[in-house]
Formats: sequence, C-alpha cells, structure tokens
Amino acid sequence: MQNAECALALGAGAPTLYRLSGHSVSTPCGSGCSLSAANVTSTSTSRTLVMRYADASASAGATKSFIFASSSGSALTQHSVSRRGTVSLNFSSGSAVVTTKSTVKRDVVHGVLMLLAWGVFMPLGAGLTRMKRLLPDGKWFIGHTGLVAVGSVIFIVAIAMLEGGEDEVQGTHSLYDGHRGVGVAVIAMWLFQVLLGAFRPNKSIQDGARFGFIPANWRDKWFFAHALMGPLTIGLATVVMITGAIIVKDKYTDSDDSEIKFLANGGVYGVFIGVWALCAIGAWRDRFAKAEGGLEV
Repeated sequence: MQNAECALALGAGAPTLYRLSGHSVSTPCGSGCSLSAANVTSTSTSRTLVMRYADASASAGATKSFIFASSSGSALTQHSVSRRGTVSLNFSSGSAVVTTKSTVKRDVVHGVLMLLAWGVFMPLGAGLTRMKRLLPDGKWFIGHTGLVAVGSVIFIVAIAMLEGGEDEVQGTHSLYDGHRGVGVAVIAMWLFQVLLGAFRPNKSIQDGARFGFIPANWRDKWFFAHALMGPLTIGLATVVMITGAIIVKDKYTDSDDSEIKFLANGGVYGVFIGVWALCAIGAWRDRFAKAEGGLEV
C-alpha cells in the first residue's frame, strides 16, 4: 500500500490527508493528492467522513475500490474485523458495494472445536484410565478409545478450519507466534500418542508379538511412554486454548457475538474446571470400587 492516499479523522479533530510511505511512516498528502475537501458530519449516534476523490485517468464505467476502517474509540489501535472492509464504487452509476472481511465464524468454529476436542473429549478419555475398577470388564477401555477417537476427529476438523487462511493478528499479537508454535507441538505429540495407542504391545508373552513385530516385553516401556505423553499433550493443548482465548478476546474487542464472549470471557476456564472436576470425582470413587461387584458401601 505504499504511496496510497488516506484520510484520517481522529476524535473531534478535522480530517487529515496522508500519503502512505511505509508500514509506520506517512507524509502529508500535498500537491497531486486525489483526495480533497474532507470533512466530518456528526450526529448523536454516528460520525461520517466525507471527501472528494478525483482520478483523471478513470474511464466512465470504471470501478475503484477503497479501504475503510472505523473504531468506537478515539485511540490509534487496530480496528476490529467487523468494522473494516472495502467499498467498490462505480464511477458511471455512482453505486457502491461494501464488502467486510470477517474471520469471526472461522475463529469461533475453530475455538469451539478445539475446546470440545481438548477440553472435553480428550480429558474425559484420559480420565477413564483411572476408573478401571469403576468400569470393569474392559468398559473403561471402550470409553477411553471411543472418546479419544471422537476428540481426534474433532481436532482434525479444527485444524482444517485454518488451512489456507491468513490471520490478521499474525506478527502483531504478542501471543500469536507462541500459540501457533505450541499448536504445532500438540499436533506432533497427538500423532505420536495415537501411534503409541495403535501399536501397543500385547499384555502377555503368550500372546506373541503384536502385528508380528512388536514384542510383548516392550509393554512396560510402552505403558510409561503412553501414560507420560497423554498428560503432557493435554497440558500443552490447554496452553493453546488459553492463549487462543486471549487472542480472540483482543481481536474482537468490540464484538457482541455470544460465541466470542463465551470463548473470551471465561467460558473456556469453566469447561476446564467442570471436566477435570468430573474426572477427579470418578478417580476418587474408583478408589472405593471393588474389582468385581461395583462400589463399596
């Protein structure tokens, strides 16, 4: 956007015309400026910036695109995505088409899916491994694998939501790079954990090597690695969700969407507390469960 021209109306002051000369440097738009006669009209509920644009090279039927952004405050901060976009103006008809680019839907769906995967299904699946007496006869294992499988599918969809998309806070938000980096680590650890589960050694030597090449005497080492990687992966995923919630809160400061408010204003933490409390109660009750016959009374 170097050499582009813009009009800035800040607070109650008169608009100022600028020519952009870099990311952080601008100069007054002097002679030869396409913009002129900028002024602001105000009502009790709104302010409108009006200006004149002249382009001698434009044909009668030409269409020109203009970028706009507005803010509810007077501070020089990044505008929320719901308050900026483009206007395509047809010089012949005078008609204008306004387009706003918003990533609210994508970010909300991604955040909710991540919360379901790593805030609900994965922790519950991990928690069932501490309820073997409460859920005997392999019921805990069926629940464990089922919950993890559902959580994994949701996680894959959450990742796919971001494929090919750019985020406007990239390079500007202090947590963005860390959020993305830890997210990549979670993907790698999740893949490793899934492979550990799929290629687990048999319990008994008599059962032979699993798939013909995984010795049963690796079972203890496998159990240690699987039991260690699970909490570590969920812990890092929790960091990803918390930093994501903070980024969403900062990104959509002016948003009234209920989904944004849920993700940004404590909903994530409420889900964490509820799910982990449920797991803790189940593990506590399991201590009083008999190997056969249910709970002691």
